[in-house]
Amino acid sequence: MDTRTTPNNIEQGKIIIQRIAQPETAYILSPYFLAILLNVVIDDLSIKDQVNLAKTCFGLYTTFKPNLDKLAFKQLLQSVVDNENDIVKKILDKKPSLLLQDPMKIFSPKEIKEGIESQLTWQRFLAKPLEIATFRGQLEMTKLLLPYFKELENGQAEALLQWKVHELSEEEKKEKEIAYALKMKALIDVIAKETFPNGTKKDRLIDRISEETKAALSAFRKELLPDGAVTLENYPDVEQLLIASYKAYADYFSVFQNWDQRDLYCIAGLGLIQSVLTPELGKVYCEGLWDVVESNKQISRRADELKLNDDETSFYRSGRDVHSGLSFDFFVGISYQHRMRRGPNGSFGVRTAADAVELLKNYVEQEQSSLANLRENLSQEIYPNISPRK
Repeated sequence: MDTRTTPNNIEQGKIIIQRIAQPETAYILSPYFLAILLNVVIDDLSIKDQVNLAKTCFGLYTTFKPNLDKLAFKQLLQSVVDNENDIVKKILDKKPSLLLQDPMKIFSPKEIKEGIESQLTWQRFLAKPLEIATFRGQLEMTKLLLPYFKELENGQAEALLQWKVHELSEEEKKEKEIAYALKMKALIDVIAKETFPNGTKKDRLIDRISEETKAALSAFRKELLPDGAVTLENYPDVEQLLIASYKAYADYFSVFQNWDQRDLYCIAGLGLIQSVLTPELGKVYCEGLWDVVESNKQISRRADELKLNDDETSFYRSGRDVHSGLSFDFFVGISYQHRMRRGPNGSFGVRTAADAVELLKNYVEQEQSSLANLRENLSQEIYPNISPRK
């Protein structure tokens, strides 16, 4: 619409805006502009940018209209992965049916390969929203999503079908523990031979390592941050991997020859695993694992914003290929007083690592128990005459 003001539009000091209808062709974007937008510019636009662009004018709205549901679904997935509860609620208040969308059916082959990349952990996922939340153990996100299924036909039954549970037998759990322990022991064996031949003591430990250590750490990083979208069932249980990493550090503490090697393992090993934890657990680490689990300390404003104890340093790195921050410069300890280690100062010893094992185990067990109760309650609402599992 064209808006104009003339002397006749001014009445008692007020401006009256007249809207003059334009011909239909005024809303048509030029083919040249569309070609640039859809073939060049769009690849550099985030999901949020594309949605916002569609709201700016009728021409862009009609251009993006066929993809608006897909964009909304992408934004929903992005917000679930990154624990943006307010955005998730805003989207589902308008369109709860997005919870039933299957990305494998509506995404292009390229989109399926790339998945939805977290803007915090930089992992790439491709699954339905509740599948992602339950598999990753996102308790608060799961609580947020479940009520919306009640608004959908057979929604609760669908929610139960989507629920991803780490259901392992005791034998399978033991096998996983052994596999994770061996993985971390292999990394320890490489780091224990490290002589830091490059640079000077003023440089970061990660910048002084040998090619062998660099290759081992690169392979470890590739496993936790593969290029394409991960398959949930084949992706490591990062919480259990972190527990195994703490335990390996305590068990093989004497294998390291000096504190530089220990600090490198903590920063590049423990720190990398911490960097792919869910934001819910990331906030706990920002507040202090010990403080939250042992003292029931509430998550502060600072920790909720994923800031460490200096109120400036972010828990997560600012980009997938950024070589600074968590896992490059520091790892995060277990208490408020000793939260961030930039090493070497020898403060993360055997006792602290053993405490970390028990604290994280307790936290994970509590979260899994709460998720199991939610699932049981959902099952009882759908099938009230079936006795609960014992």
